[in-house]
Amino acid sequence: MAGDRIASVLPNMPETIIAMLASASIGAVFSTCSPDFGVRGVVDRFGQIAPKVLFAADGYYYNGKTLDSVERLGAIVAELPFGPKGSGHSVCERAARPDARSKRAAAFRFPCASRQ
Repeated sequence: MAGDRIASVLPNMPETIIAMLASASIGAVFSTCSPDFGVRGVVDRFGQIAPKVLFAADGYYYNGKTLDSVERLGAIVAELPFGPKGSGHSVCERAARPDARSKRAAAFRFPCASRQ
């Protein structure tokens, strides 16, 4: 919805661009930060806008290594103020590797779930 705030903790991947374009198409404000930010940095940045939706990846590749973000994302979701009180929010994640999706999605507390 126009004016809604959407945040993402995504690496450079096609879904990041898709999320930004989808946000722009409905007139929402889109804010992003790198998945290598610490929990405090993400919460400080997104806490200012109280996003209604958070897109996140459960991991990313850097310097030839796969880095896990699941624990950090759980802490971020637990601390973030989402939207106006009572509006609910959605958190969607995507696995860094397709073969890891089933194991990792089960570990992430809110895969594509909506909370009130």
